[in-house]
Amino acid sequence: MSKLHILEDNEVKKLRPDVAYKVEDLSSHPDQYMKILFKELDSRLRDKTFVPPPQRVFDVVDIRSAIRYLQEAKHIGKVVLKYPEPNAQLHNSHISLTFKLLSASATYVITGGCGGIGFEVGKWMLKNGAGHVVLVGRRSPECRVMREIEQIRSSSETEGVLSISQGDIGDMSYCEKLFSWIETKWPTMPVRGVIHAAGVLADGVIPNQTPESFLTTQHPKVRGGWNLHQLTKDINLEHFVVFSSVVALLGSPGQSNHALANAFLDGLVNYRQSLGLPATTINWGQWGETGVAAGKVVNMVKPFSTKAGLKALEYSLKSGVSHVSPVDIDIDALGNSMLAPWLTTYLENIMNSGRNTRRNSNVSKWESDSDSLWYKLKVCGDSNEGRYGVAKPYVARIIEGLLKLDDELLPNESLQDLGLDSLMMIEMKNAL
Repeated sequence: MSKLHILEDNEVKKLRPDVAYKVEDLSSHPDQYMKILFKELDSRLRDKTFVPPPQRVFDVVDIRSAIRYLQEAKHIGKVVLKYPEPNAQLHNSHISLTFKLLSASATYVITGGCGGIGFEVGKWMLKNGAGHVVLVGRRSPECRVMREIEQIRSSSETEGVLSISQGDIGDMSYCEKLFSWIETKWPTMPVRGVIHAAGVLADGVIPNQTPESFLTTQHPKVRGGWNLHQLTKDINLEHFVVFSSVVALLGSPGQSNHALANAFLDGLVNYRQSLGLPATTINWGQWGETGVAAGKVVNMVKPFSTKAGLKALEYSLKSGVSHVSPVDIDIDALGNSMLAPWLTTYLENIMNSGRNTRRNSNVSKWESDSDSLWYKLKVCGDSNEGRYGVAKPYVARIIEGLLKLDDELLPNESLQDLGLDSLMMIEMKNAL
């Protein structure tokens, strides 16, 4: 959708001889024609003749993160800013604007949702606008949880619907039946989000680990995560969130199988993003009030409250960040741990790998050597060739830093082809 870069017929035939190309200037057509055009477009989108490009959605208040994400060229498809929607108060005519994190006309599936953390997430989603939440678990909810579910269902203040499905998320046949059941029973509330919170522990030091103990932890997380990916990759999801663990990042004695299973989920998120699909992984620390680690002493971390955990989840969904780790590190315990020397080096390597060392070194070099630059320009004389020879490498280094190039910029390379956009142009101008 643009009035720039309109192709000629011969250009289209050269690029894509199989494509019919027609230019539509929407501003020049009558309203009736526009209605017909958009009705046809709506029909093609609904029957999936046309597939919309992938989207990464940010709230408009988080526009800085959206621009930064766009500038770093991480996106595939479109970066979308979401504006608040009018929210009429019940007892007066005042209209306020609110950001709806979840849709009242959509279904959200939570695996591991029949108790513990998953159930707390389900309640939170209903409070934040979800129209329908399906709690998935291998076993039926405990009596206490079931009483709370019935109370939510009967509450006049709760507009959403809470459903339960009992089954094994690692079993593809069950997963297919689950999504078919949702589609059939709630046809007007399509699945728009998945929270994969299922998981089990089978701890043991490596000599005591067995293939069975590894499969125990991998079944719900690895197979379950992959099943959910396969069944939702063609669905227009808002959120695909996997609950990983800080163990996948830092390790933990006796939990090599748990670390492996969660590392797979982190990799799955990276894979989905490479396909332009929504995906977020959260490497959780210790939930202190619910879940399998509640009330336990966990090495090197401190527990956080359920309220803090849900706040971290909200941040993850709103920010558009694909990988976060809400964890309260116990610094004192970390310093006394036998893993401290290894962990310190490991964290330093991570921090260094996240930096563009070439860019940092280039910037510091040119900033500290600005006097030398001006001196060279002064002594080179007034010839254009001399001044060009001095300025060219300086500008090239700035561009290499902005584009994070591993190799030196070639003389005749197109900066647009390398990814230099208008925002980077402004940054380059400021640097110069």
